[in-house]
Amino acid sequence: GGEGGGEGCGEGCGGVLRQALVDGERVAACMCNPPFYGENEAPRGRADRAGERCEASRSELFTAGGEVGFVSRLISESAGMRDAAGWFSSLVGRKASLSPLLQRLDEAGAVHVRTTELAQGTTSRWVLAWSYEPSAVPREQARAAADSRGRGGGGGGGAGGRVNAGESPVDLELLIADPPGGDADAWADPATLLGGAAACFRRAALVHANLTAAEQHYIGGWSNVGPNNLFRAVLLHPSGRVHEAYDALFWMEADVVPIAPRWLDRLLEEAGAHSYWRKGPAQQPTLQHDMVSTHHYHMNSVGLYRLGQPCYRALLARVAAEHGDAPHDVSHHLFLHEPRHFHIWQAHAHRFLYTDFVQNRLDEWSLDDIAAVSPDTVLVHGKTPDPSVFAAFDAQREPGAGGA
Repeated sequence: GGEGGGEGCGEGCGGVLRQALVDGERVAACMCNPPFYGENEAPRGRADRAGERCEASRSELFTAGGEVGFVSRLISESAGMRDAAGWFSSLVGRKASLSPLLQRLDEAGAVHVRTTELAQGTTSRWVLAWSYEPSAVPREQARAAADSRGRGGGGGGGAGGRVNAGESPVDLELLIADPPGGDADAWADPATLLGGAAACFRRAALVHANLTAAEQHYIGGWSNVGPNNLFRAVLLHPSGRVHEAYDALFWMEADVVPIAPRWLDRLLEEAGAHSYWRKGPAQQPTLQHDMVSTHHYHMNSVGLYRLGQPCYRALLARVAAEHGDAPHDVSHHLFLHEPRHFHIWQAHAHRFLYTDFVQNRLDEWSLDDIAAVSPDTVLVHGKTPDPSVFAAFDAQREPGAGGA
């Protein structure tokens, strides 16, 4: 509701939290449905339509500064009452409001911040939640519980790995198609493979997809059995492990090369947006027009996948069922662009974002080639980097340095 004490009431009303909570009272969570509109702003949507009534009072609709002003005041108040709730949260009516509010939370010293999108039909709202308690991390707890149970089945069966005490929120899982017991077990401690770079991750572990030889079969082209099964062993595993434990996944194939320092920071920045289901690269370099076909428009499988999204998991399962052994990334594109699926594309096209933070190259590429497309690229998916790429890396590397 609105800030009590009068219509459009602002900071002079004693504050929302102080009115709602008795001194010294503590609750598990605080939830708020704020006024969405500024004092001189005209409401949009259902209340505007002829013949429809709006039952909300003026103070429930309007406030000084609109929802950004209201939630900003709520954030400031929560910073002075950080022990009053395990989590504070508010509904947000406009995606554009999230950026300034996230900045307010950073300034207020929030330890954990989460956002999620709520969609019904053509209407979307967002939930912004924050906590000042270092231990209030549900997904971290789910991850720890998964680790303590052990990993079973595809996308599971992982060796214990190494946990670092650093602050990185990124886990690295080395996905092996075979069951345990093969040569890859030599990497059970990923530091033997990664060296000092292992310290850049919160946790690094070996994970077995437990695929049979037949399930790993791969001849290329439109027969993509092995890569499909490896991908589905993670994203579509019945346990839903990754969806319970993580917010996002970056599918980093063996031929993905980081080309910029602190690329993990950029990856976290890209993963932090919450309206996408997929972020991935378009194909490079430019092709002659007479060579281009429909599948050349597809988003390569390398990139970010939003986790914990039931509708997206259902879409992945349907694409897998309808397209079988065809490459899963191309199949995704073709499925969404079939005329009979136009209504699905209409509803969800905005969740599939082409990005330049990673490029997909089919040529022998150099750092100059990458910069010519976008100077903001930090990762390249391409099997044939020009030898000058690694020569440049060697020249930049400081003696003894080993990090991401």
